[in-house]
Amino acid sequence: MRRPLLAFIAAALLLSGAGCPLLQTPVKIVPKTLNYWRSADQPGALSDVITAYEKLHPNVKIVTKYVPPEDFDRLILEALAEDRGPDLFSIPNYALRSYQGKLMPMPAEVQVPTLTVDKNKKVVAVNQKTTLPTLRVVTNDYVEAVLDDIRFWWASDNPEIKSSDRFWGLPLGLGNLALFYNRTLLKKAALEKPATSWSEFSEQAAKLTTFDNEGNISQSGAAIGKPNARYSADLLLAIAAQYGAEISSDYGPTFHVKPPNYSGEEQPMLPALRFVRSFADRNTTNYSWNESMPDSLVAFAAEKTAFYLGFPEDTRLVAERSPKLDLGLAPLPQVNPQRPVNIAKYHVEVVSARTAHPNEAWDFINFAAQADHVRSYLAATNRPAALRSLLNEQLTNQLAGPFASQALVSQSWYHGQDYAAADRAVAELLINEPPFDAPDNWIPVVNQAAGTVTDTWSK
Repeated sequence: MRRPLLAFIAAALLLSGAGCPLLQTPVKIVPKTLNYWRSADQPGALSDVITAYEKLHPNVKIVTKYVPPEDFDRLILEALAEDRGPDLFSIPNYALRSYQGKLMPMPAEVQVPTLTVDKNKKVVAVNQKTTLPTLRVVTNDYVEAVLDDIRFWWASDNPEIKSSDRFWGLPLGLGNLALFYNRTLLKKAALEKPATSWSEFSEQAAKLTTFDNEGNISQSGAAIGKPNARYSADLLLAIAAQYGAEISSDYGPTFHVKPPNYSGEEQPMLPALRFVRSFADRNTTNYSWNESMPDSLVAFAAEKTAFYLGFPEDTRLVAERSPKLDLGLAPLPQVNPQRPVNIAKYHVEVVSARTAHPNEAWDFINFAAQADHVRSYLAATNRPAALRSLLNEQLTNQLAGPFASQALVSQSWYHGQDYAAADRAVAELLINEPPFDAPDNWIPVVNQAAGTVTDTWSK
């Protein structure tokens, strides 16, 4: 037992990036418990990482609690308000700004008791100092979307603070939209592979859509076009960005305006909006979805629709609902496959401002995010990596690969205070109508949605 433990400690210290502890004085260790709340994954996703950390820090016990996503905000806000909240937790990238008053920013370094091997080859505990990721590290090591999501500069409206190299947290993985497809239904329609462009997607969706004698959809080709298709706002904004829109800036939405040097005659949101809405329009050849259809993931799992647009966590949800479904995954179709754009949506591991154990909490997050530790988490969840160095090795994974292939072209769109309201405002573009006296004038409709999103930015 002794040799494996010595080898484990030596390897763990090397991989963690910790400073050399050999000249430090051994210390007594005090038992500490870190309570850790998560909603992004099922219990057990981080078991290997937690076990490895607890071996290196035997005085630390990490107790994880899975909270259903629909209850997470309510329960954690209640717990934090009553001073019984967790030490660390996981929140979506789009929620970071709304939570920042309850978070502890990442320090430059931490110091925690760590097992090491002294000159006599004895296992001892010493105070280990570890430098946490700097601006340079995050810029170079993580995919581009991460930097602006986690930066500390949001704490002020002063643009000069944007140069800050402090962060609110670190991600373990990434998420973006991909095309889920039913292999069986595609084979029946003599389609060899899923679409890579939206024009091809339209053709395939039409082939896959069937109608009954009364003209009702009996099999949907694609779940897209109404808010009952999940992630409608994300998809609409992704396509707008593919058309050339700059969907947001540091200080609010910009999807409603023409970008500088944009050569198109109209703002790029407009063709994106017309395209997405066409799939719920009975008068178009794209018609394959409507407001009477069930939730899009439910419809896809029940094999009532052939195409579904979703994020990595949906692979598990589909498998749970329909374990025999022959699921295929492909990158999100593009307006121009040579210039791909996608939407990033993922969770960030953060530390409560009220934790009694900030050093251990941040040390664990840093440990978990290291490439050699996070691999087991990525394998358990089929999420693409947030670290650039791990993306290539995921490309051959049938479930993670399509998402990993898009990680470098994925961007976040929301840094405000009320994501639910902003998401709803954009999704409602699929049901709102232009003025009665100007049925083709979508500009005021889009501007109204942008105004609603703007109101949530500094709410």
